[in-house]
Amino acid sequence: MIYIVTIRSCAVVLKLTYKGGKFSKLEVKKGTLEGEYLKQIGLLIPPLESLIEEWQGSWGNRIIYKQITE
Repeated sequence: MIYIVTIRSCAVVLKLTYKGGKFSKLEVKKGTLEGEYLKQIGLLIPPLESLIEEWQGSWGNRIIYKQITE
């Protein structure tokens, strides 16, 4: 499955790909990740697809995960 992740505080849009329920790939679709955001990007990426809903709840509307079809 593929998800679009919007980080509102730095206007970055990421594309996350999961294969077999596990994180597989990260692409930056808009903006740039620099400094502290780049150092801590792992905190924003759930290692398992099944955790996305839980992580969305912990971030509120600061970080938005949206499933897409391609």
